Amino acid sequence: MLAGAAWLLFAVLIWAGWLLSTRLGVGIATKGHVAFTPWDIAALRYLVAGLLLAPVVWKRGWGWRQMAARPKGGLWYVVLIVGAGAPYAVVVTSGLTFAPAAHGGALLPGTMPLIVAVLAWAILRERIDRAQALGFALIFCGAMTLVGRELMDAAVSGGRVSIGHALFLVSATLWALSTLAMRRSGLAPLHATAVVAVVSMLIYLPPYFAVTGLHLLELPLGPALFHGFYQGVMTSAVSLIAYMRGIALLGPARAAAFGALTPVLVAILGIPLLGEWPAPAAWTAVLLTAIGVVLASGAARAMLATRKP
Repeated sequence: MLAGAAWLLFAVLIWAGWLLSTRLGVGIATKGHVAFTPWDIAALRYLVAGLLLAPVVWKRGWGWRQMAARPKGGLWYVVLIVGAGAPYAVVVTSGLTFAPAAHGGALLPGTMPLIVAVLAWAILRERIDRAQALGFALIFCGAMTLVGRELMDAAVSGGRVSIGHALFLVSATLWALSTLAMRRSGLAPLHATAVVAVVSMLIYLPPYFAVTGLHLLELPLGPALFHGFYQGVMTSAVSLIAYMRGIALLGPARAAAFGALTPVLVAILGIPLLGEWPAPAAWTAVLLTAIGVVLASGAARAMLATRKP
């Protein structure tokens, strides 16, 4: 339990840094250079991660043979690539062109644990106890506390913002499916991460360069190197390995609950990094989410069990 929680908290900390660094970098032009776009960030992410992890795929293979030997392994292979790789990133990026990033930051981690829990129960027959169910409900309430009123207003008025919300929900479903696929893959965390990164590089970069040409070379070198390292090494490689390790130790439903801590850490880290103090509603959301994660992850039950004589 402790080892799985440590791996997952490490992954969530990297994801929080990803949101903050992306927010600081996207749309900012420096020294006469063009601004970064979400598409540029994704290109740097998969270029670095794909090249870095290509030797792993070269040595261990594409993972297809190992997964195809398992029941419905070919289908889970596709789900793993689509749900954790470039297609997922494209859907998230598309959602950000329609709706504010704050909406995505609440909807993705707020709904994804619920979706994983339902899918794990329906597909993997994982049992969900009352404490976990209450935890998932609190996580959802925490997300809705952040942007619930804005979501309701957008749903009533319709328009482009509602399209973004729909894309965020699709993204949450894709990541939830990839969480189950990671559990069913039978691949080592490093191997599975390498497969996702290299295949994503081959899928994403050709159309990106076809549309933008040499736009990537026009970006400011310093920020490009930083985003390439953080996106390609920390987010696409290190955090995914840590997340897969956590899934192997705790299971998909419990592992997914930790993802809900991402907006909590963003709110806390945003104080010293961005000078942004959360509103009272945001602190309420942080408290609800934190309690929800403790219950949904099984940490509360584990701590009570250790105290029994």
